[in-house]
Amino acid sequence: NATTAYVRQHLADASPRHPELDVEDVRVGAGVGTVVPLHAHAQWKYLLHLPGISYAARLKYLLHTRSVVLYVRKRPEYEYREFWYDYLDQHPQACVVVADTNRYHPVTGKRQKDPRTGKWDDRANHRIVRDIVRAVRTLEADAAAYARHVQANTAWRREFGYATVLGYWAALLRRYGGVVG
Repeated sequence: NATTAYVRQHLADASPRHPELDVEDVRVGAGVGTVVPLHAHAQWKYLLHLPGISYAARLKYLLHTRSVVLYVRKRPEYEYREFWYDYLDQHPQACVVVADTNRYHPVTGKRQKDPRTGKWDDRANHRIVRDIVRAVRTLEADAAAYARHVQANTAWRREFGYATVLGYWAALLRRYGGVVG
């Protein structure tokens, strides 16, 4: 899973200019920023999920709040996907997907410089900020749209329950049950 620390830093740097963003640079162990425990995330109306070096598996927990989750999603070739992401894809309004179009090295997962110029290209990060701000402004202006996202999130949680997880494990065991390591 590629690091997205530079996206986090870009969002934190843009936060003072955009009241819709409340993003802080947090570096666990380095004494930078405040780590928010998972249970405390439910207090916010909007939650931001960035995959990468962080608690990347927290998306499923964020989706269990009554908040709108803004999910910065990398292109499929760079994204680590958990088995339940397919269920999430079947409920497109369960979260707001914001495209991360940065270039990553396919093996190391590190962000790559623009091959034409040899420089860092922050256009993708600017788009991420713009898309997040636009989504929040749109949802703030349309209470019905906000409610639809919360309802879709609730529907996804109902469908993706314990029975779905057990069904996934049963399918894995049937598929790989005869494989000896």
